[in-house]
This record gives sequence, structure tokens and C-alpha cells, in this order.
Amino acid sequence: PENGMHAKELGTLAFRKGSFKMAAKMFQAAIQFDDGQDAAVLYSNQSAALLKGGLAGAAVEAANKCIEQRPNWSKGFFRRGEAHCTLLQFQKAVQDLE
Repeated sequence: PENGMHAKELGTLAFRKGSFKMAAKMFQAAIQFDDGQDAAVLYSNQSAALLKGGLAGAAVEAANKCIEQRPNWSKGFFRRGEAHCTLLQFQKAVQDLE
């Protein structure tokens, strides 16, 4: 990708096509460009892609980074709660989703 916005667009396209691991990789590339995009959104997108790709543990990590970037944004907690559910960590999921 040429820049962060391009990487994000490629990630979104890959996600829509069901190429979740590629999507996660492109969202990570967008984060690394650090060119003014909202990192919380990128980490949220990456978390969703990782979860859909069967990598729930990594999805929790990406959601944690999303929450670090924007602690008052409910989407980060939603992403982490989804991943905790997948990992059968229901107590943690309930805390995230409250």
C-alpha cells in the first residue's frame, strides 16, 4: 500500500471479500503508516478481522489497543466482548458489554 488510507481501503475490501487475515494485515499496515488516521478505528477493524479469521486471542489484543486509543468509545469494548465470548470467557465478556 502507498499510504495509510490506501492500506485501510485494501483492508476493507479484503474484509468484504472474506479474506480476514489479509484484512487484518492491511489494517496493521495502515496503523504503522501513522498518517493521521484514527488508530482506534483501525484497531477496531483489525480486531473484527482477526476474530472472523479465527484468531480470537489476537482480536482481544487489537481491541485492547483500540480501548487504549479511545477509552470512552463503546466499540472497543464491544469488539473485546465478542472475542471473549468466542474464547468462552463469559465473565470478561459480560464486563466488556455492560
